[in-house]
Amino acid sequence: MATDADPHTPEHDRYNSGILIGSCMKMKFEELSQENIASIGFCCVIPQQQVSRVAVTTKRAFFPKLGYDGVVVKAGETVVVTDPGLGDKFVTVENFLSVLANNQYYSLLKGQICHEVMEDGEVQTQFWSGFHFVQKPTETIFLRLNEIKRKVMLYPNNEEENFVVLDYSRPTTPYIPIVPCFPEKGDVVQVLGEEEEWFGQVTSVSERNKLAQVQPLTASARWPGRNLYMKERRLRISAETVHWNSILQIANGKWHSGTCWEWLS
Repeated sequence: MATDADPHTPEHDRYNSGILIGSCMKMKFEELSQENIASIGFCCVIPQQQVSRVAVTTKRAFFPKLGYDGVVVKAGETVVVTDPGLGDKFVTVENFLSVLANNQYYSLLKGQICHEVMEDGEVQTQFWSGFHFVQKPTETIFLRLNEIKRKVMLYPNNEEENFVVLDYSRPTTPYIPIVPCFPEKGDVVQVLGEEEEWFGQVTSVSERNKLAQVQPLTASARWPGRNLYMKERRLRISAETVHWNSILQIANGKWHSGTCWEWLS
């Protein structure tokens, strides 16, 4: 079955945008409601009076340009789409349809939008992966096949009764990866304490237990505001046992003497 027959799109690009597939036995004729006709007219930017009242529907479509050697998208699966009025959205597929409008056949996706979970105006994401949280599919939408960018998976987030979008094919990483820290003896490290962050010099390391003995450095009272930290000569402050997960980074700095260290932030 042919794809979107936009007269402004070259023939080879139309077929690369997506092809409806399925046996003749499984394809169905569906009478469109007036609401659906209006939505299709809006989607295809044509008067709704020119949209046929009957469409051919199928459960699958093949997209030659997606993935490595093309991707088949089925009803019930979720895709990322780019809609001019909505931006990137997650849509769960209900079916695909071919409809005659303005004497041309258009291949469309019918699905439900999974709205992102928002809090204080911010999109909520999973801390470790950066994947978005979305709500259950609700609002019905029609989209042209060339607006589909890639396929994703919805994984139930049972604690909040919503879903995590497993979007492994996203083009960029929308979060800063957390790189584990491997301290060595003599390093000056920045530690996340119970009340505040602090600097200290590593005196010993246990790789097996992922622990380090860290001697705290105190901010210089003689030169405040200059990022200078002092090591106690008599070690009146006892070393702290610190788990590697509490070490934020190997601090960038230099020693001016055996007891004075400068943080080069």
